[in-house]
Formats: sequence, C-alpha cells, structure tokens
Amino acid sequence: MSLQNEVGTKEIMKIENVKMHFPVRKGIFRQVVGYVKAVDGVSLTLTKGETFGIVGESGSGKTTLGRVIVGLYQPTGGKVWYVSDTGKYDISSGKIPLRVRQKIQMIFQDPLSSLDPRFTVEKALREGLEISKEYNKKEMREYLLRLLKEVGLSQDYFGRYPHELSGGQRQRISVIRAMSMKPEVVVLDEPTSALDVSVQAQTVNLLQDFQEKFNLTYVFITHDISLAKYLSNRIAVMYLGRIMEMAESEELFSNPLHPYTRALLESLPRFEARKGEKGKKKTLIGEVPSPINIPSGCRFRTRCPYATEKCEKVEPKLIDVGNGHKVVCHLYEK
Repeated sequence: MSLQNEVGTKEIMKIENVKMHFPVRKGIFRQVVGYVKAVDGVSLTLTKGETFGIVGESGSGKTTLGRVIVGLYQPTGGKVWYVSDTGKYDISSGKIPLRVRQKIQMIFQDPLSSLDPRFTVEKALREGLEISKEYNKKEMREYLLRLLKEVGLSQDYFGRYPHELSGGQRQRISVIRAMSMKPEVVVLDEPTSALDVSVQAQTVNLLQDFQEKFNLTYVFITHDISLAKYLSNRIAVMYLGRIMEMAESEELFSNPLHPYTRALLESLPRFEARKGEKGKKKTLIGEVPSPINIPSGCRFRTRCPYATEKCEKVEPKLIDVGNGHKVVCHLYEK
C-alpha cells in the first residue's frame, strides 16, 4: 500500500541552480584553502500537495539542501522561490516577511537535539506562536491543546521537559511545533531514523494525516530509498551535491537508469532470493569521495562500472528521457 497523495500541478517552490559551498580555512590567518561543495547546482520544482523524496548516502548533500530550502542557510549561488497566492518570494535572500517564513517549516532528524532542554513542552510550542502574535494567551493554549489531542497526547505533557519524554513523544512534539505555524511546505529530515520501528510507523501515519488534512507539500529527506518509494510522489537521487536521477516514484523503481540508482536498489534486502543467492544484497564499491575534492567529469565515475574516458573529462548534464524522467549520465546522451 502506498501513502502517496493525489497532487495537482500548482507550483509552490522552485529551486534554481542552488549551490552551498562551505569554506575550508587553515593556518594562523584562517585563509580559505578550499570549499566543501555540499550542494553543487541543484534545480527542481515542488508541486502543491506532493511529497518529494530526496535520497542518497551520507554526505550526498540532501540535508544541506533541506536547510537551504527552509532558509536556515543562505546559498552561495542560485535561488529558492516560494510561490503563494500573495506573490513570489526569494527565500534565499534571507529578507522575507515573517508571515511567509512561517509557511516553510522543518522537522529535524533528532527530536531531542531540536528541542531546548530548558523549555517545557508548553514553552517550546508557544515560542513560535508568540512571535507570530496570531493568538492571545487563552486562544494559544486552546489551539495547542487541540493539536496535542490530535497526536494522541494529553494536557499532562504540557509541563514535561524533553528528557522526560520517549523518542516517539518528542517527535510528536516536534511535529506539533511545525504544524502549529500552519505551514504550506514542510521539510522532513529523516524524521523516523532515530525511532523504533513501531514508532516509525506511527510517525509516518501522523505526518500523512496532517498532509491530507491541510494539503501540505513535503520534502522527504532519507537514506532509505524503499521508504521514499512508499511515501513519495517523485524521488530525486543525490550524489556528492548533485541530483543524479529524478522521476516519479513508480517509474524510478521500475526503470532505474543511473548506475548509482541501480546500485542503491540492488543494496535493498531481498526477501525472496533466487536459488543459490541466499538473500545476499549487493553493495556499492568504494567510498564516497570528499566533497572538497570532487572527481573531474562525472562525479560518480570512481565507483561506476560503466565509466569511460569521456566520463573522466566531461561532466554530464541532466537529460530528460521522457515523462519527467531525468538522468545525469553520458550513457543516455544522443
């Protein structure tokens, strides 16, 4: 069963050639000797109501991209546009109205580190609402109590601190904190990876309920490509700061084109192994190169079984092979 939503065609965010390069400094005078190219030229469009999955290994740049989308990082290049009924706003400029900023929220991977240990649950939830000044004190409490009830928590949790909650309860509080701002776009940075399997399912169902109720757009960041298939309408596969392949979820799984995407899918556990295979899974050869020293040409060539001399010298471009299926690989160039 899939949790994918039916989505329309209305554009809500547009990411144009976004780059996020962090300077590397050394020496007494802290001179710049290089750059960590965490995100290195990413372009994509988000449609209202969809779940857009971003997958890749650790170090692929997916979390950094998520932080750029919500405005936590100002990109070193490119633009992030948020499109609403009131206009088009440049999130990457860092100069947007508060009412617009609160429409884009993020739920972090580790709920414990994302909550201030000095704040009670009530104080943590009230903080954003007090800044927005949309409710008076009584209305705010009633509003938060309704949200608590929706996630299955009682009023008793208002006075508790983060360390007094279980991992699943902390993540529910993080979800309420984001949803209380009435967002339109929510970046989910591996929201279930720090939770037990049974709690993961509860969190996924909770997020799906909110999405259906408020027609939210999700950017779902994960290293688990099978979970991305379950949740996402479209999926982008990232490697060393760039998108290697992008397609609708079913299309990506039924017709993976890029060697990296194929390798990720082959690494999934096989529950129905063929005779003699014993359920073994294939793994990628070699390590992810350093984002400080990205290989010339195709950045995946050092781990690719199909690499040629051209791959070493020429960086491939993103090619549309039809039906919105895009891939970065010389094998598909005409």
